[in-house]
Amino acid sequence: MYNSIRNTKIKGKIMKVKLKDVHKDIKVDFMIMSIFPKIYKNDILRNMYDKFSRKINVGSNIKSLECSEVKIKNRDNSYNIRVRIYKPKGMTEKLPILFYFHGGGYLIGCPEYGNVYFEKYINKRPCIIIAPDYTKAEIKPYPAAFNDSIDTMRWAKDNAETLGGLKEKFILVGYSAGGG
Repeated sequence: MYNSIRNTKIKGKIMKVKLKDVHKDIKVDFMIMSIFPKIYKNDILRNMYDKFSRKINVGSNIKSLECSEVKIKNRDNSYNIRVRIYKPKGMTEKLPILFYFHGGGYLIGCPEYGNVYFEKYINKRPCIIIAPDYTKAEIKPYPAAFNDSIDTMRWAKDNAETLGGLKEKFILVGYSAGGG
């Protein structure tokens, strides 16, 4: 099933990326992504997958980090945006704030999908990670997810002092749809 997942056109030729060619750190993501096209095309499967993966992931913490969650109001106060916050334990200095926007085609996903990367980010470059659980397109279409992300960044800037962050140093990171 996972032998040849990605067909990519390069200079008019199709290149098949095989599991054996993928770096060990992203093999699991690569295998999971192989089933996404089938899931995305089927509303029932997509919703089942999202509910199942959210049940497993939502609220999960990383033992080596200080993890918390807040709910912030969106721009028109009509709903709350769930936001995950990850910090190095024993933080003594103000740090840059890294915003992580999860993938999922704007249809599925949650901030905790990035847990596998957060510890690596913080160990490589100490920072505070802020990850919003933006509104999915099926609930509210564009620009809801974008607005949730902007609202989260504004909230973090306004609360940088309390968070222990530098309000003038932001890093933006997005995976897949989160990068769009």
